[in-house]
Amino acid sequence: MSATGQNTSNTTNNTNSFISALVIGLVVAGVYLVVFFLLHAKNRRVYQSRTLVAPEGKRPSVLPDNPIKWFSGIIFEPDIRVFEMNGPDAYFFVRFCRFMVLLLLPYWGLTWVVLMPLSAAPPNLGAAGLNMFTFGNVTVFDRRAGHLIVFVLLLAWSLYMIYREYEHFLELRQAYLNSPAHAATARSRTVMVNNLPKNVVSEERVRELAAFVPGPVERVWMPRAVKPLQKLYDARNNECLVLEKAETNLSQMASKNVRKNKLPEKAAAAEDAGLTAKYVPEKKLPSHKIGTLADYTFGLFGKKVDTLSYSPAFIKEQDEQLILERQNVDSYKLANSAFIRFTSQADAHFFAQQIKKNTLRKDMVGASTEVVPEDIIWSNLSMSPYERLVRTIISWCATIGLIIAWAPLVAFVGVISNVSTLCSSVSFLSWICRLPSTVVGIIQGILPPVLLAILFMLLPIVLRIFVKMQGEPRNSTVQRKLWSRFWLFQIIHGFLIVALASGLVSALQNIKETASEAPTLLANHLPDSAIFFLTFILTVVLGSASKTLSRAIPWVMSKLAFIFRGSTPRKAYAYDWKMDSIELATEWPPVALLGIIGIVYSVIQPVTVGFAAVGFYLLYMTYKYMLIWNCDQPENLETGGLYYPKALGAVFAALYIEEICLGGLFFLSGPGAGAIGWAGGAIIALCLAVTAVFEVWVEWRFARLYTFVGPSAGPGMLAGLEKSVSEEDDAQPYPGSNNASSEQDAPDPNTHAFDHPALWKPTPLIWLAADTLGIAQSETARLEGEGLRASTEYASMDEKGKVTVLRGPPDEPWLGGQVE
Repeated sequence: MSATGQNTSNTTNNTNSFISALVIGLVVAGVYLVVFFLLHAKNRRVYQSRTLVAPEGKRPSVLPDNPIKWFSGIIFEPDIRVFEMNGPDAYFFVRFCRFMVLLLLPYWGLTWVVLMPLSAAPPNLGAAGLNMFTFGNVTVFDRRAGHLIVFVLLLAWSLYMIYREYEHFLELRQAYLNSPAHAATARSRTVMVNNLPKNVVSEERVRELAAFVPGPVERVWMPRAVKPLQKLYDARNNECLVLEKAETNLSQMASKNVRKNKLPEKAAAAEDAGLTAKYVPEKKLPSHKIGTLADYTFGLFGKKVDTLSYSPAFIKEQDEQLILERQNVDSYKLANSAFIRFTSQADAHFFAQQIKKNTLRKDMVGASTEVVPEDIIWSNLSMSPYERLVRTIISWCATIGLIIAWAPLVAFVGVISNVSTLCSSVSFLSWICRLPSTVVGIIQGILPPVLLAILFMLLPIVLRIFVKMQGEPRNSTVQRKLWSRFWLFQIIHGFLIVALASGLVSALQNIKETASEAPTLLANHLPDSAIFFLTFILTVVLGSASKTLSRAIPWVMSKLAFIFRGSTPRKAYAYDWKMDSIELATEWPPVALLGIIGIVYSVIQPVTVGFAAVGFYLLYMTYKYMLIWNCDQPENLETGGLYYPKALGAVFAALYIEEICLGGLFFLSGPGAGAIGWAGGAIIALCLAVTAVFEVWVEWRFARLYTFVGPSAGPGMLAGLEKSVSEEDDAQPYPGSNNASSEQDAPDPNTHAFDHPALWKPTPLIWLAADTLGIAQSETARLEGEGLRASTEYASMDEKGKVTVLRGPPDEPWLGGQVE
């Protein structure tokens, strides 16, 4: 086959790949939109969860049923509402999508108006279809000056926009930190210090360490390594869940026996028999298996025991051992960490800034602000700094090994995206060339993005294990470092390897005849890989955005509640009341990858940037809708927006890759390019240096200002934030609630906030659902008689055994929120 014939065939197949991806993407999106139109008005709990189950002060306005008004309501709702509903991290995630739309709009306009006609105008390389718009199609090299000018203009626009976003981030973060409502919370005044030297590990020495702070220290917590207590604590709490399930099963079994008239024989139901025996025969009473064998076989094997009698006794036994061990708490080794609560936020942040200057191990001691107990990984507090260092090295070695191991798999995906080229030069794949062009288009357009998505599904799980292995003391820190690791995979595997593998197939198809021109060929054919990324944008963005907006999966899950809801009040509450959440550490990096694709290929293959801009707008709408009307982000993982500098760093990475790729294309244009090749490459190299200097300067200027509390923002920025942070910390039971945990002798959560939970938390309340037969009420009295706390408050069971809950567990804080 001639080279011209091959190029024509490859171009046709590339265009078919794009069309296949577009058609299938639109069909999928259409199906999801039909689902939305049919279901959204009648399923408010699924489509507008926060308007029903969020606390009163955290509910958005209800969207109208009319689909047009529904979407216009989302469009015109201010972005700051995301902040009010879910805090700074969620707000800046949505802000990033909006920022990318605004950033790429000029890219889209300039490249489509200027560069696409410039690349397609004859004389050129003769490419057809989408490939006619690529940088490599330009053979009149003086025309490439147009590409260079557009690149410089867009780079200047990008740097301006990035600077503006840093300013906005600093302004809003400082407004958040300085707001009176936030400054009054306990988290704003608490600092965690780790890797303390041995001679400082005591409350007295820690107070001395903080003596340079103007204000007094309110309280110091010195955590201890309490692994034996942790085992007792976990065993006790797990057994409480086992008992709750057994008690609920007992009530449901009794109701079923009554409905089906299968009551025990009269002999078993004599007058002196207990209430349970009247409805459930003794051989049917709930049981479970115990012992080491049961632990390792998920309860399939082991000694069988009667749950109703064994579990209360076991819980009491574990609790008594815990009480005994707590009396000897001083025998447990102090961790090399401390929690210090100051009387003001300014003192806490000043201490965190200055701590390293006041300790001997300046390179080891770490301090972090905005600490809450739920964020702490207690098992990592006692780790020595040298062990952390070794673990970090091992963690990174494992990550690098995973990157290497993943490379061939991702490269294979890149090769598939250009299989129409490969089949013409590899004999055993020649059968693919004989397939109809539509089939080849589907193979190239749909299969690679799907395979790439599957490859990336398991990575966050593995990477989280690697990061946690380092000994990080906070879950929020684990999440932030997971963001960075996952982003590293996205940029290496999701972009670089795929781009190179796809471009190499086109460039090296006649390598025997053109070996000396391999670098130039690679430069000219690298834009071919843009087709894969174009299909990737269409497949992933259209599919994920429409699926998320349709809420099809949550709707199906709501209809399968009888399978997934669970039987106990605690599980029913979690299923009925808990809202969705978005894990930013794993959701954000793939979104940032879309930004890399749009920026890098903006000049090389302008078609891509238009679809990237539209894709970001769809994602902006989707995540804005989710984070205002459906999601409830965990407050313990809130970082105050510290993901955003990482995301802006991803934009810098995109600019660097664009500059390297475009500079390489100019330098490798071949001898015919003349002065424009070298001059263009030199100008782009200069731009690369300017970009690097700009990033260093921006980091230097802003990082020292946004990390800790600084001068407060103006009243305009603070307006609207008070409501969002006034309820974020120090949750208290809902006024008027009969909270079963508020006993006079119950430990004070504020006093023990940063003591290990095993050292002070009481036995969980056994929460049962009041049933129509009185079984649960009778069991509650029995359990209380045996020394356990039990309640049927806020939970009931109908005659069919279905559990209904009116609010959360009686022994947990409650902020309100109720289904209308």
